[in-house]
Formats: sequence, structure tokens, C-alpha cells
Amino acid sequence: MQTTILIVDDSEVDRATYIRYLHVDPEPSYRILEAETLAEGLELWRSQHPDIVLVDYLLPDGDGLDLLKAMGNGSPDIPQHAIVLTGHGDERVAVQAMKLGAADYLVKGDITAVSLSISIARVRDRLALAHKLQRSRQQEAMIAEIALQTRKYIDVSSVLKASVWEVREFLDVDRVIIYQFNPDMSGTVVAEAIASPWSPCLNAEITDTCFQTHLTGDYQEGRVFAAADIYAANLTPCHIQLLEQFQVRANLVIPIGELQFLWGFLILHQCSGTRQWEVSDIQLLQRLSIQLAISIQQAELFQSLQVLNKSLTRKVKERTRSLKFSEKRFRSIFDRMFQFVGLLAIDGTVLEMNQAILTAGGISAEEAIGLPLWETHWWQISSETQAQLQQAIARAAQGEFVRYEVNIWGKNQTVIPIDFSLRPTFDKAGQVEFLIPEGRDLTEVKRLALSHN
Repeated sequence: MQTTILIVDDSEVDRATYIRYLHVDPEPSYRILEAETLAEGLELWRSQHPDIVLVDYLLPDGDGLDLLKAMGNGSPDIPQHAIVLTGHGDERVAVQAMKLGAADYLVKGDITAVSLSISIARVRDRLALAHKLQRSRQQEAMIAEIALQTRKYIDVSSVLKASVWEVREFLDVDRVIIYQFNPDMSGTVVAEAIASPWSPCLNAEITDTCFQTHLTGDYQEGRVFAAADIYAANLTPCHIQLLEQFQVRANLVIPIGELQFLWGFLILHQCSGTRQWEVSDIQLLQRLSIQLAISIQQAELFQSLQVLNKSLTRKVKERTRSLKFSEKRFRSIFDRMFQFVGLLAIDGTVLEMNQAILTAGGISAEEAIGLPLWETHWWQISSETQAQLQQAIARAAQGEFVRYEVNIWGKNQTVIPIDFSLRPTFDKAGQVEFLIPEGRDLTEVKRLALSHN
């Protein structure tokens, strides 16, 4: 990557010397900008946004410290990529420069090709670290924003739409889509965020045999496919033809789903040219794909529970055979969820628990149904945990949505950290009818967070 360096010095000889020194260093590629005055230097700083500034302390229309002040607008955090040069060593000037955020201070008579190279390398390292930290903070902010959006919406389409736009804006990529598999393993583009002038592909039906050959392999194992250039990625002709239909030049594919159930893909397209996908961005998208899978399950579960609630009401009023089909369909969805889900009476008595939580706890449904939830195996980890749950149930019974993180007992008294919530459901009169406890196992998320840090 090319580094832009602005040299602000009224001495043409000195500028030529620094440029010669810079070209001695064989590794970095430099783009050099020159200015003789403070005014010229400030104009180039504002228009060209150089990475590093070498500025002479004494200039015809001011001093180098004035440039630092203008660059930082009074903040010592901004001009940390400036190196101040002076003809004579002066501790007072050095202290002033450092207070204004200068990265280094060099005496002109002592500057050599080696010392200048070392000073610039330090500044480059500092800038790289600052960029990495800023990028990390931005990534965490994006994950938090998408998490907020997914809690805001209860329908799948809104969750997916919000996610693709957040990703496209953050990574500045030409197209972001979410591709969902159909039962026959064809697929549909169910969400898209795209930049102009590229052609949209929302709702496109795609039958890609190239994907299907990998469905039981790499993608289901959670592996990522990244191609900086589709023409140099050893792709099959049919795969290249498919990508060309959508004007793709660089491609990144992140699977969404679990080992036993590949729901679809989060896909990024760079259409304007090749693109080297950064490792940190890929790791970010892998974390996001886990969150998307959970959000999809939550939204589908909520919709299914709404169907169940209506079906239970019809059972009391109608007692028809159609209810059996609805219950069977719900039970199939209910027990396929990899998230922990149940159904409680408003006093906290367990009415239903799905297979995922029963398996995690190593108990049968008979050992839980009919008991207050806080007396079941999972919540006997401590009396404080049980008391906290009783309070949460009392709040939910009043119509409040309650959510918090808590540790529960798993099988053989293993500790499982979960993101736990209680969601009340209401009858037509607006009265709380049931409570829906949900728990998301945070074990893998916490492991990924630790490895990422």
C-alpha cells in the first residue's frame, strides 16, 4: 500500500535531501507532496489527506507548530502522524510539538537516511495500530447495531433487510445479499443492499449446481469462500457464468446455519473490480452469521408461537381436527429449534419445553412439566438464580418483556451461560395469557469473542 508523505519546508535543498533519503528505503512505496509555506502545507493537508507530514519548525509565514494546531484543531489526538524538523535542538520546541500531538521531533543536522526511515516507520506502525483499534471499535458498534435491529423486528424479512444495509455501508461493498435455500436446494435472494449502478437481484430464483456440490461439505462445516478475483479463484465455468450474470468480480460467501441445517448464505459482491477481503472483516461476518441464524430462528419461532396461540384458542372454541395438524407442525418447528424455548403459565408453571433444552439438561419432559420453572433442574444452580427468575416471572406476568444473561445447569451439572428472556403473550382482551421463556446458549459466542480478542 502506498504511503503519502507531505514535506513542508521552505528549503528546496532540504526537501530534496529528505526525498532522496526516503527513496533509499526499498520496502515502502511513497507518494511525495511538497510545500514551501505554512499556507501551502495546510492546503495540501486539507485537499490530499497525507498519511505522514514532515514539517519544518521555521517557515516564511509561520512555524510548524501552527500547522499542527490547524491539523488538530486544538486536539492532541489528530496530528499524531506529524514529524517536526528544526535546524537547532530546542527542548522547548520539542515539548510544545509533543503537546500538540507530534509523533517525533528531529534535528535537521542529525537526520540520516536511517534515522528518517526509523522515525517514519514508527509513525506508520502507530497509524496502523490506531486504524486497527478504530476498525475494531467500528466492528463492535456494527454488531451492536445489528443486534439492536434484530431485537426491534419480529419478522424475518425486516431483520434480514436491516442487516444487509448495515454490512454494505460499513464495508463499502457494491452488493450484499442474503440467499435462502428452498427445500429442493434451489435458492432465492431474500434481502439485498446494492450500490449504483449495479443491477439488483432481489427475489431472483437461483438453481446453482455449483453450490449443491458443496452442501454436504465445506459450507455445512461453516467454512468461508473468499475470492479476490473470480477469474483467479479456480472456479468452474458454470460458477463463473453464474457470477458474471450479476456483474461480480470479487466474491465472499459466509454460510448461515448449523451443521445439520444450512439455512442459506450471507454473500458480498464487489462488482467494480477485484478486492482483497480482510481477515478481520471475514471474522466479523462469521460472528454476524451466527447472530443472523439465531435471529432467524427467533423470528420464525415467534411467528410459530403466534400460530400456536391462535390454534389453542380455536381448540377451546371449535375442537376441530385442523388443530391437530397445527399442533404437529408447531411441535416439529418447536423441537427443531437449536435455541432453548418453552411455554409457561403466568404463575411460572412449565407447560412445554422443547427438545433442545431437555437434551442440554439431560432430563425428560416429565421431569419439568407441571413444576414451577425455578424448581426445575436448570435453575437449581443457586438460590440467587432461582430468586431472580421468580422476580422476572412476576414482572413478565404483568406484561413486561424481561431479558438478562444467566448461568444454568446443563447435563451432569455443566454450567451453560445463556441469554435468557421472558416474553408475555396476550389474549384479545389484552390480558397476559402465557409466558414464553427463551434461552440462547452463549458458550460458542463467548469462545469466539475470547479468540477474537
